[in-house]
Amino acid sequence: MNRIISLVYSLTLILALLFVHPAEAKTQVINLTVAYKQVDFTGTPAEAIAVNNQIPGPTLHLKEGQPVIINVTNRLSVGSSIHWHGLLVPWQMDGVSGVSQKPIVPGGVFQYRFTPHQSGSYWYHAHTGLQEQLGLYGSLIIDPKTSVPYHYNKDFVV
Repeated sequence: MNRIISLVYSLTLILALLFVHPAEAKTQVINLTVAYKQVDFTGTPAEAIAVNNQIPGPTLHLKEGQPVIINVTNRLSVGSSIHWHGLLVPWQMDGVSGVSQKPIVPGGVFQYRFTPHQSGSYWYHAHTGLQEQLGLYGSLIIDPKTSVPYHYNKDFVV
């Protein structure tokens, strides 16, 4: 009798996993543009690289378990890519030029697609030449699936 109950339980669990889906998380879409920007931090104008006209680039807010599409447009005169530092992403989305992806060609767009499987504070940056040092970097905050047991008003990037 116990074997029958165990079998029924197993079949019920399998059917539930196959046919009962939790509400699908809506895919978040983020658009980033990598381009040159004239800056003057020291009294001498210089050419830097900005993301959405910002140095550092904008802070990206993601949610653990929520799929994301990040469209990166390259307005540089050379190839580029973005590496999602510390994130567990499919290798094709890792953003290391010449290793896990071809550089995004000048004028081209690459669509990074992944689902964050962890929460916390991370950063994104270029893995092409000295583009990171010229300004192609930014912060990344991934909120946990479940709410945290404490209250806060704002995230600060240091």
